[in-house]
Amino acid sequence: MELNYELTKEDYVDFNMYHVKNSKGIKKTIFMQRYVISLMFLIIPIAIWILKKETFNILYIICPLFWVVWILFYDKAFDRSIVKKINRMLDKSINSGLIGMHNINIENGEIIEKTSSGYIKNNIRDINEIQETKDHIFIYVSNNNAYVIPKRTFNSEKKLNSFKIELNIK
Repeated sequence: MELNYELTKEDYVDFNMYHVKNSKGIKKTIFMQRYVISLMFLIIPIAIWILKKETFNILYIICPLFWVVWILFYDKAFDRSIVKKINRMLDKSINSGLIGMHNINIENGEIIEKTSSGYIKNNIRDINEIQETKDHIFIYVSNNNAYVIPKRTFNSEKKLNSFKIELNIK
């Protein structure tokens, strides 16, 4: 089976955001940054109160408020930061073959992807996992490296199902 499609910036950003949202290691890091590290905003006023025995300090109000804002908006800020970094990286490496036309050929137990920068060949047995979203199929060949295939590549549900059967994922 042969597929020809254009991979856009949005497709690549979608893949990276999907990976960030579903990676156990990244989830753990986000939890630590969102909750554990942010506890310093609650500990600082308590430490000041214990050490200085002050009955009132403006930090008693500011720090807990900042903590609440941090907890509420951390995920959105983190997502914006990731998207910004991905876009910056893509802008610097626009000709690296990530974005643009892709040709994937599956035959004789191999997946061969050709782009403007060359080709990559993997044995189908090298596939770690296959994830499907509403708009994409991600064929992981390592923990963080995947073939990104937009579903718009397939003209019909029949062709999409045929592709899944070819990969033995249906």
